[in-house]
Amino acid sequence: MDVSIIGAGPAGLISSISAQRNNLNPCIYEEHNFCGKRENCSGLFSKTGLETLTEFIDYKKLIKNSFNGAIIDFAGEKIIIEKKEDVAYLIPREKLDGALYSNAKGEGVNIKLNKRITDFSGFETIIGADGPNSQVATYFKFPKIEKFVATAKTRIRYSCPDTKKVYLYYANKIFNGFFGWVIPQNEEECEIGCGAILPNNIKESFDRFSKKIGICPEKILYSIIPIKPRKKTAMQLGEKKIILVGDAAGQVKSTTGGGVIFGGNCAKIAGIYNQNPLEYEKVWRKKFEFELKLHSFAQSFLEKQSDQRLSQIGNFIKKYDFDLYISENGDMDRPSKLMNAGLISHFIKNIF
Repeated sequence: MDVSIIGAGPAGLISSISAQRNNLNPCIYEEHNFCGKRENCSGLFSKTGLETLTEFIDYKKLIKNSFNGAIIDFAGEKIIIEKKEDVAYLIPREKLDGALYSNAKGEGVNIKLNKRITDFSGFETIIGADGPNSQVATYFKFPKIEKFVATAKTRIRYSCPDTKKVYLYYANKIFNGFFGWVIPQNEEECEIGCGAILPNNIKESFDRFSKKIGICPEKILYSIIPIKPRKKTAMQLGEKKIILVGDAAGQVKSTTGGGVIFGGNCAKIAGIYNQNPLEYEKVWRKKFEFELKLHSFAQSFLEKQSDQRLSQIGNFIKKYDFDLYISENGDMDRPSKLMNAGLISHFIKNIF
């Protein structure tokens, strides 16, 4: 059975390997003449998330830097989240995508580069892994993604006090509903970026952030990321079967815009259930929708807070040692691990 996969990003490549291992005949169509040049992606992944994808990639060979926690600035009130061991890794996206590409080729997947597809009438089974502006989704009139964040980032010489920490900044007067970040690349260089919920102006947010931390970037990379799943990600029209996966499906963490871990795991499911689209929809939502909804709730909550309230939240976290609880129980991908009825009740009572 032939499976046509549109897009050679991580979701497309993982779904192709998964389909190949399930005795199907996948073929990837990628509109660019290359795979893996994704400079606009930060490449920061949780260790626990990467471990869920080891059957597709040996990520340990690709690590550029490692982190044991984060310093989070809530409108001037800073907290430290720290573990004894590394919990996140920096992996350049060109290396990650390139390794997945090589692995897919090595397993016998047919990959056609420089091949843009706009007419899908000749395909019977289609996996749309072609990003937030998915041509597959548009062609088959899937529900639109309802929420996007625009991001801007640069790489620049910048000294961080602790290169084992990621630095996060929340201030809605600067970021318009999202956040800023500083990710050390090495001892001398950092990636500095921020996001803004559309239709807010990302350039204005990045200019304000640059001024706040004292940088003058020369090269800025922009991108748009979906932060809400589509209400429908699969359909069957007669004999034609269509599935959306990854950014095309909106399988992205609303809190950070990271999509490789959730998208990659859903891509594995797509490779298995591409002949049964409704089962694909059912399975991926059962496994991951609750976590994605928790990310969405957290992002929407922070988006609505004034900077004064954000500062109060940071102060509350320190006052009641909630930072220690997060350090011990937190997971970058699965916020459900932090769920504790008593602590949540205490938080609501004291903040509101």
